[in-house]
Amino acid sequence: MTIIKSEIDIVPSVVGPGLSPFADYANSPEFSDIRFCIKATGTLFYGHKAILSAMSPWFKAIFTSGMRESYESVIDIEGVDPAIFSRLLHYCYTFSMDIQSVTDAQAILKAADQFQLTKLRDEALRYMRQEITESNIWDIWAWSDIYDCDRTRSACLRFVSNHFVDLIKNPAWLRARPNVLKMALQIDEGLIPSEEVLYESVVSWAKHGMINKALLLLSDDDDDDDDDDEEVVVEETGVGNTTPSNSSSSASTTVAKTNEHHHHRSQQQQQRQQLQKGQLKKTDELGIQHQDQDEGDDDNTTGDGLFLVDDGGGMEDRRANLAEILQYIRFPLIQPTFLVNVVETDPFVMDLPGVRDLLFEAYRHHAVGDAVGILDNASFRCKPRHIRSDE
Repeated sequence: MTIIKSEIDIVPSVVGPGLSPFADYANSPEFSDIRFCIKATGTLFYGHKAILSAMSPWFKAIFTSGMRESYESVIDIEGVDPAIFSRLLHYCYTFSMDIQSVTDAQAILKAADQFQLTKLRDEALRYMRQEITESNIWDIWAWSDIYDCDRTRSACLRFVSNHFVDLIKNPAWLRARPNVLKMALQIDEGLIPSEEVLYESVVSWAKHGMINKALLLLSDDDDDDDDDDEEVVVEETGVGNTTPSNSSSSASTTVAKTNEHHHHRSQQQQQRQQLQKGQLKKTDELGIQHQDQDEGDDDNTTGDGLFLVDDGGGMEDRRANLAEILQYIRFPLIQPTFLVNVVETDPFVMDLPGVRDLLFEAYRHHAVGDAVGILDNASFRCKPRHIRSDE
């Protein structure tokens, strides 16, 4: 007996962008049984518990936990911009999200993770993978690590391995997070700079943070001086109210204070210029492109406005992080003359814990090499990277 399999028309899907039957109810008071208030702005949104619970475990937990929020008609929302929350609600009802840029994807990613919208979170990360550039690679890699996305992390690793030589010349290198630099320096194959160039690049990264901190302190001093100048002006205007016997003394004191303030500010400006010149000189030596400070060259953003992640390795902690980062520089492969003339003459580096051990390993490698089979049991630092040519 032969059974002939029947064929029927495939039922069209009703789930997908533009096909949702719930689209008309997005932020609509019709049949709404819950409202959300953005605490920072007081903005109100309408929702429907059944739909939101089906889309997000976070919403379901809020509505069914038995806590105070589950009985209230208005739930306060913190930590999200009203415009982003509006788009998230719209996504829950329409299954569609139009991401405009990497900056936009970052904001969507953060909010989607907060409200446990897994598919939207994955879509934001997918967008980032497709938009990797030399200016945002380090930030996207940092976000992929925070949200533990292996696919995005792998995409970043491939991009860096293929463009490492150019990436260390880009200003974005100086804003990379410490944990990302550690992962990048573990790359073993690709278009990778020499160990000497990698060493100078990470040291410049650390010193860049110290320079920015010094400039910030000088800027704060300037603000204090401005306040002092205002006090001096008040003192000058009050001279007319003094008695004749004290007016000359008050005026002399005021002039002396003014001259002292101007001299102090002049010294600060000279110090700032010297710091900036030293920074530019070092970046010139490494071939790092300069970026105009007036064009949004903020240490908290990239050129395209992407906000950096602070993973505990802020600017003031760069030197502390440098000690760990240097562990991934292969000092035994660096020429001894460079070790003696560059590394050992820099107290900024030599005072770090573990650096002398790294130099000892390097000198021992140069002295003995693999003559007695030392490479068989040597650390990874003694083994050359597989550097690929771009030709």
